[in-house]
Amino acid sequence: MYKYAIIAGATKCATTSLYNYLSDHPQMCASTYKETRFFLNENYPLKRRVPFSKNISDYNSLFDCNETTSIKLEATPDYLFSADTEKFISETLNDCMIILLLRNPIDRLISWYKFSQQMNLLDQKTSFNEYVELMFENKDKSKQHLLALEQGNYFKYINNYLEYFGKDSVHILLYDSFIKSPFDSAVQICNKLKINADFYYDYSFKTHNKTINIKHNKLHGVFNETRRSIRKLVNKAPAKLRSQIKKSGKKLVSAYLELNTTANSDLSMDDAIKNRLKNYYSDSNAQCETLIGKKTDWN
Repeated sequence: MYKYAIIAGATKCATTSLYNYLSDHPQMCASTYKETRFFLNENYPLKRRVPFSKNISDYNSLFDCNETTSIKLEATPDYLFSADTEKFISETLNDCMIILLLRNPIDRLISWYKFSQQMNLLDQKTSFNEYVELMFENKDKSKQHLLALEQGNYFKYINNYLEYFGKDSVHILLYDSFIKSPFDSAVQICNKLKINADFYYDYSFKTHNKTINIKHNKLHGVFNETRRSIRKLVNKAPAKLRSQIKKSGKKLVSAYLELNTTANSDLSMDDAIKNRLKNYYSDSNAQCETLIGKKTDWN
């Protein structure tokens, strides 16, 4: 019987939506913030939320559970790419199921590009073609948004998790199938975790954390800096209080986004870049299909 379920990847693959769907299940005890980042390698370019620890009681303190819940759930999609994280998790939690969401790596790159502009990580004048070229030339591994190209080679990362957890404890979903029928995906996970799937028969599956177009980038920069500062304070609060603040925070974020977003615009990608990306991912995509035993249309 699993006591933990971790959505370990991948970034820009709808992991927030999946986390929220599973969090709502009455037998799930979700972490008080989606990404605990507890198992990230100390050198990974994403900032940790809590001090580095190998103590399971420190990990369990990130959850606020009651008697009706049976499985602790978190989602840190960078776990898939963080060196030795699969080893760290397996040594700490011997009753854990790993959940991976995978997306066409080129579509994922496009999402990363839009998100990078949304977060002011890229100059607004930077085209998608220039973003891709920047990553092909990139030797700096300290910036997360410039690792998106390399991290689309899923095969090597998934293989590491299968070696440590085995196929029975690694559940892999494809993004297109998940978006088409989140109900089927939720039921599959419930069945694997041996919890009641009936909860999702009358459930409303809403999209969460969708990449958006920002109207006023300077305002969005101030918003994100304020949000980061508040998170630092909230992280120090007791787990029960963090849960309450998280619920209020979701409403405030939704209200802000309604005011400062605009319709998505078309993205231009020339044939040379498209072919270069297809060739770059071709072998990894084929290996990934064989490894997970599922057909994709990525190639």
